[in-house]
Amino acid sequence: MAFPIKLNGIVLRTVNYREYDRMLTLFTQEQGRVEASARGARRPSSKLLAATTQFTLGEFLLNERGGQYYLAGCTVDKTHYALRESPPHLACATLFARLCLEVVQEGESNEGLFVLLLQALAYLEAQFEGIKSLTAAFLLRFLALNGQGLTLRRCVQCAGPLRDARFDFAKGGLACAEHASPQSPPATKEQVFALLRAAQGDRLIPLGPVEGCYQAMRAYTETLLDKQFPAFDYLERLL
Repeated sequence: MAFPIKLNGIVLRTVNYREYDRMLTLFTQEQGRVEASARGARRPSSKLLAATTQFTLGEFLLNERGGQYYLAGCTVDKTHYALRESPPHLACATLFARLCLEVVQEGESNEGLFVLLLQALAYLEAQFEGIKSLTAAFLLRFLALNGQGLTLRRCVQCAGPLRDARFDFAKGGLACAEHASPQSPPATKEQVFALLRAAQGDRLIPLGPVEGCYQAMRAYTETLLDKQFPAFDYLERLL
């Protein structure tokens, strides 16, 4: 008989099915992405109800049968309920979850991204006002953890000084005026400094009131992942 396994994780996505059941996508510290079925979780009397809400953080007890995980219990550490009190903050958290769903793989731990997500949710739950500056910093670190970080200190093309720096998303960072693609938007010294500061250390640091960084990082993210994320548009309509 297989014993239940315990995984520390957070609920990235929930999908209702049948009358009372719910399917969960968990981002776990130990095994990365895990899909689990929570039978009867939507019944009002279910002990699993709180554990099967998006952004719930806790220790999940899972049974495995026929290659499928089933939720047996959960010790909830945090529900992040305060996110639901502000539509923009909830929309931003949902965007971060959607980005994690894009890159987190089954069976592969991604401790750095797990910690980054929790740091971002802590800002949002505290009703941090600089949502765009937080999002830009999150995207910068998210891409770096995914092996797609920006080259910020030298021209990405010639490795020379950044004279009249420009964001060259196709090449992977900042480029000098001579080597930047024609459509590359300019990058101010304030933007470059803010990006460099946010890229340092292990803590998520919002970029501050620096114009243009959010749009630059959104464009860079969608270019690298080769995908448009409607969650960006929804968030922008709320701000």
